[in-house]
Amino acid sequence: TSDFLLGAAVRYEDYSDFGETVTGKLWARLDMSPTFAIRSTVSTGFRAPGVQQLFYGQRSTNLNAEGVLTDTLTARQDSAVTRAFGIESLKEEESVSGTLGIAWTPSDDFTLTVDVFRIDIDDRVIFSSNIQPEDAAGCLPDNSNCPIRAILDPIGVGQVLFLTNAIHTRTEGIDIFADYTTEAPGGTLDLTALLHWNQTEAKARHSQSSILPPEVLFDDPQVTLIEEGQPGSHHVLQGVYHIGDWD
Repeated sequence: TSDFLLGAAVRYEDYSDFGETVTGKLWARLDMSPTFAIRSTVSTGFRAPGVQQLFYGQRSTNLNAEGVLTDTLTARQDSAVTRAFGIESLKEEESVSGTLGIAWTPSDDFTLTVDVFRIDIDDRVIFSSNIQPEDAAGCLPDNSNCPIRAILDPIGVGQVLFLTNAIHTRTEGIDIFADYTTEAPGGTLDLTALLHWNQTEAKARHSQSSILPPEVLFDDPQVTLIEEGQPGSHHVLQGVYHIGDWD
């Protein structure tokens, strides 16, 4: 109708080296008055692992948990090491996201929009914790009771990490946009505010490995890095003064 808009889209994709995927989007807008509207969007998405995530690997010297320098292997996914741990090849991340917001334009000089959002990402591709071997004092000579040490000792490294689909995350937040234009001496002044807040939570940890439980594969410090490692807010305040041909 003249006051209500409803839209939908479906997308099918077929990749020669990745597989098939279907994503969709549904959106709506309701004009409550000529100056006020409510809008909402729900969509699904995916992200295939990048080339660098599929093939990157290195060996370096880093500090272990005890503060001792040790050889550290960043194992390439689908390598002999990751297969020994029972870690499967990387698969795509899948997401469901939604927004709900308002748009208010009480005059030609002022516009305000407020949108809340939520993004759920399943099977997020993320670096594991630094996996360290069991205490040698409790291991048998053949390491049969120490599976991590049995994997690392033959290749001469003291710890290993790798990319894997280890966690489900949820990000929630709010975006506020305001724009105001007013007359100024000799010209006009445009004032803009962009305000953003967000919070990310690791909803679940999981492991494909029978050797590494979820809390070892992706430990608490890694959870903290995901939840606190990015800014929780970002604000931009801008003023543009127009005088003739000058801004």
